[in-house]
Order: sequence, then structure tokens, then C-alpha cells
Amino acid sequence: MVKDNLDRTGDWDGERTKLANKGVQFNVLVDQYIQDVANGGRNNTAQYGGHVDYLLNLDLMQMGVLPGALVKFRAESRYGNSVNSQAGPILPVNTAAAFPITDQIDAAVPITVTDLNGVVWFRKTFDLPKSAATVAAELQLGMIDDIDTAWVNGVKVGATAGYNLVRKYAVPPGVLKTGRNVIAVLVQHGCGNQVVERSCRILNHFSLALWRPAPPCNRSS
Repeated sequence: MVKDNLDRTGDWDGERTKLANKGVQFNVLVDQYIQDVANGGRNNTAQYGGHVDYLLNLDLMQMGVLPGALVKFRAESRYGNSVNSQAGPILPVNTAAAFPITDQIDAAVPITVTDLNGVVWFRKTFDLPKSAATVAAELQLGMIDDIDTAWVNGVKVGATAGYNLVRKYAVPPGVLKTGRNVIAVLVQHGCGNQVVERSCRILNHFSLALWRPAPPCNRSS
């Protein structure tokens, strides 16, 4: 098997470094193979093929588009043939040729997007008076597409996976403090660009419910 990638072509007179400093990183990974079945199997005819990975990372914060946002893009191509259909075992003997998965083994794939992930950090600051800083609370974020992890003043209060689930996280007593408080939420989206389109309003619509202890009962004898 022969492996190659764009890194072997160097820095392009500094242009790739300039792009990386502006938030754009990319690479192309190429696998080429010639295989046959030495013994057994269904057929021992030699086969040649290849697989190509196209990788693109966009740091939207460095690009000046959206603070705390990162988008990862991957596409794949496949050409030629492998011995996966003629070797005989249940698992493919050539994993590079097995992906992307298609209905027919070794079907040609000119190019297809196989991964598109978005990651965004959100932060919200708010002030609390001394009377409200010592009680328990509940952080309500509504629905988020797809995965979120939430912190209050650096303390993790919850995490949820699922685009159609309402987020409600208990904030224990002692986490909130008098004066400035910070909520941080990491949002990850598994496919598409909805992490940017739908999640950027999260912390503009959050609510924090404070639970005050009930006053003691005064009973007259």
C-alpha cells in the first residue's frame, strides 16, 4: 500500500501557514493498493484501487466569523477494486477500500461528504445579589442541536445528547456567588451546519431559576 498526503508538498512558500493563521487548514490523504489472494478465497486475481480523504478545518473565531466556533469537514473518494469481495473472510481485509460504505462492494465513489461537525463555545455573564448567591438553582437551556455540556462558574452542571431534549440542569448551593457569574456551554453538532444556525441563540434565551429555602413554621403553643 502506498500512502501520500499534501504535507509532502511542503508549505507552498508559506501560503499554507498563512491560511492556518487565518483559521483555514486542509489536507488530502491518498491510499493506493495492489492486492491479490495468495491462497484460498474465491478468486486470486490481483486488484488495484485507491481511497482519498479530503479534510478541511475552519476556525471561525480566527476567521472573524463566530467567536468560539470550529467546523470540521471531511469528504471521501474511492476508485478501482479491492480483494474484499474475493478473499472470503467476514471482515474486510482492506479497510481503506471498505469506506465509504456502499450497497455494492468497491462501487466507485467520485466524492461524497462523510463528516461535517460543528463545535461552538457560548458564554453568558450575569450578576447576583448576596441574598441569591447561596441558594440552589436550575439552569434551563431549552433544546440544543445535538450535544451540549454546561458549566456554571467552572463547575460542570450537566450534559445532554439529543436535539429534541429540553436541557434542565441543577446548580447545587455554593456554585453561584455574589456579583459576577459565568455560564459556559459547549455545543457540538454531528452533521450539517445547524450548530451555527440554530444554536447561536442559546444563551440569549437561558433562564436560571433560584430555589429559596422555605421559612420555618412558627407554631404557637
